[in-house]
Amino acid sequence: MDRLHFHHLFRSRWRVLMTIAWSSASYLCINCYICVNCGKASHTSPASPGYLGRGPLSEEVWRCLDCWVDFYARGLNVATARRARILTLGPSHFERKALRAAGLPFTEVTGNILEMESSSYQEQHLLGVPSLPVYNQITLHLLRRAYKVYDQVVWCVSNWFFGNKDIERLRALGKGTSEAEDLFLWSDFCAGNVQRQLITPENTELLVEHSVRCIDFILDEMPRTKLLFWCLAKRSFNRQGPSKQIPVHGQYEAMINRYQDHCLDILKYHSKESFDRICCQDRSGHPTIEGYQTISQLLDEAG
Repeated sequence: MDRLHFHHLFRSRWRVLMTIAWSSASYLCINCYICVNCGKASHTSPASPGYLGRGPLSEEVWRCLDCWVDFYARGLNVATARRARILTLGPSHFERKALRAAGLPFTEVTGNILEMESSSYQEQHLLGVPSLPVYNQITLHLLRRAYKVYDQVVWCVSNWFFGNKDIERLRALGKGTSEAEDLFLWSDFCAGNVQRQLITPENTELLVEHSVRCIDFILDEMPRTKLLFWCLAKRSFNRQGPSKQIPVHGQYEAMINRYQDHCLDILKYHSKESFDRICCQDRSGHPTIEGYQTISQLLDEAG
C-alpha cells in the first residue's frame, strides 16, 4: 500500500471512530447529569437522588446528595466562631429578602447564615431554606450539622403541605418505617412547591401523620432541639378564620400540647386574635418586624 492510499484509509477510519465517539458522547450528555460542584456523574434520567434545579442563567443544573446538603449548609461549620450559641433553621421566613421586607436589621455572617441581634445582645443565627419540607433529607442533614456546632437549635417547622407532590411516595412507605433513610425523602423542592390539586382530606391526614413521625424522630435523636410552629400558627389563627384543610389534631394547639417540653409558644406574647394581624405581613406568614421581635424573645428564652 502506497503512502497516499494509507493516508486516505487512515482518514476514513478516523472519521468513523470520531463519529462513534461523538455519538457516544452525545448519548452520555443526554443521559448523564454531572454535579456542578464536585463533577460526580449520575447515569439515571432524571438524576435521582440529588437536586435538579435551575442555575443563575436558567440552565438546568444538578447537585449530588453531598453537594446538595453542602449547598444549603454553607457557613454552618464556621459561623460559631462568632460565639453565637443558637441557630434557627426554617423556611423562607429566615431568608435575606424576608428580613429586608420586614425592615429588620441583620448581619451577614458567612455562607447562608444571617445574624439577628436580640434585646439581650445574644447573637442569634438564622438559616432559611425556601419551602423546606418537614420530611426531606435536607432538613434532617441540616439539623444534624447544626446540632453538632450550636448549643441550641430551633427548628421552625414548615407548612405541612410543602413537598406534597411526594404524597404517593409517603403513602407507599406505610406506617412501619422508622429509619431516617426512609422517613425522610431525597426529593427536589422549590418555592411554590405545593400542588393544590393534591390538597385533599385524605392526603392532608397522611402529611400530618408522617410529619409528626419525622418530628418525633428528630427529637429522639436530637433532644435539645426546640420547635417553633410559626407556619402552623398562621394557618390556625388566620384572621379570615382557621384553615379548614388541616384537621384539628394537626393544628397549632395540638402540636403545642404534644410537644410542650420542646415548643416555643407564640401565644405567650400574642392572643389567637392578634397574632396574624400583628406578626404576619402576608398570606404565607412571613413575619413583620414585630413578628421577628417576638421570635427573638422566644429565642432568648430558648438559649
